[in-house]
Amino acid sequence: MIHFYKRLNVVAAVNRMKFIVTLGMPLLVRIFSHLSARDKKAVASSCVFLWRVMSESLLWAGVTLSRRRLEEGLGAVTELFYTPRYALLACLNLSNLKYLFIDKTLIADFLKYLKQNTNLETVDLSNNDLSAIPAFPLASNLARVTSLEMSNTKLGTEQLNSLLGKCCRGRYTKNINLSFNDFSYVNPDLLAESIISLERVNLSYTDLTPMYTRRLLESLKKASIRELDLSGNDMTSCNLDNIGLNQNLSILKLSEVKFNPEKLDDIFTNMTLIHNLRELCLNGSTLYDANPIILSDAVVRVESVDLNFCWLYADHIEFILDGITADTRLRHLNLSGNHFEDVNIDLLLLAITNLEQIKIECANLSEEHFEALVNDTEELAKRTKIVLNHFELITKNIELHRLAKLHPNIELNLQNFDL
Repeated sequence: MIHFYKRLNVVAAVNRMKFIVTLGMPLLVRIFSHLSARDKKAVASSCVFLWRVMSESLLWAGVTLSRRRLEEGLGAVTELFYTPRYALLACLNLSNLKYLFIDKTLIADFLKYLKQNTNLETVDLSNNDLSAIPAFPLASNLARVTSLEMSNTKLGTEQLNSLLGKCCRGRYTKNINLSFNDFSYVNPDLLAESIISLERVNLSYTDLTPMYTRRLLESLKKASIRELDLSGNDMTSCNLDNIGLNQNLSILKLSEVKFNPEKLDDIFTNMTLIHNLRELCLNGSTLYDANPIILSDAVVRVESVDLNFCWLYADHIEFILDGITADTRLRHLNLSGNHFEDVNIDLLLLAITNLEQIKIECANLSEEHFEALVNDTEELAKRTKIVLNHFELITKNIELHRLAKLHPNIELNLQNFDL
């Protein structure tokens, strides 16, 4: 009886194989594309016919490459370029491998792969040294890619100008990250023109001077950018007077930038004109010269605001807290690293009831502030989170620290700020 059932299984398997063979290649590719990489390898090992089917490069287009294999060295990357099933990868992620692209053969293979892979949508080369790759071939072979991540890649001026000209001003590239590269000698007009057709731009920590940032922001009135990151640059000549003309902008990151104190009121007045802004990051930027009322008016219009270590004092903080109501958009607020010494406790507790998250780490809170946050917030909605610092609280009052650990709305961050 056992042999009989085995024979039936064999016959059924043969019949299924006959059926599969009758299907066309396009249909088989579509069917097998839903399998995981592991299952595809298993299917490929079942017979010669399916091995040929599974060798179709489109089947592997959505595969994520093994990081462990890539970290073995440049030999693994060379093997990738010559593996037929990886010829049409949609996403090429070689980030954080610390590779030094100086071998001419490797560079030639890399450029050839970029040129022949017409299916590439995303390329991530962050944290590799690309300084030796010829500028024009690199830019022209990346011009068809939608998203480029090239942070900290030691790109030279010629390479940056080529990327701005070929990719950013091209038809296909929409998202680009060139952060932590040196833009000191990049053509400012080319830089300003290159962002007009982009949707996401990250130029943080690129040594942009006041002239560069001014020219860049002037072009925003013609741009359709949704996300802009200029963190770590010099913006002393900017007052954001054109930024309200771009109503697509939803994320603006200006962390650790250098502002002109006399222009801060104009800057925040102009920010109020961006009606679709939902995330604003200003952490590490000095804002104590801003008018508290104008600052508050700009902040409460945004869903998520990071004001971590912005040198804000009681006046600024209290106006922001007072402006938070059930009708304002602000729901996520980071006020860590500022000066809460004289901030009204009742005002703080009232504002928290209208927030989903507030971070107040290393903010010079008094023991009375901590007691109120721990003991007077039992009726908060479950979704509301108060983020405090574990080390700061345990230093102030160990009993409050114990109660905070049991509080459903309090989250204790274990990051040590060297208190």
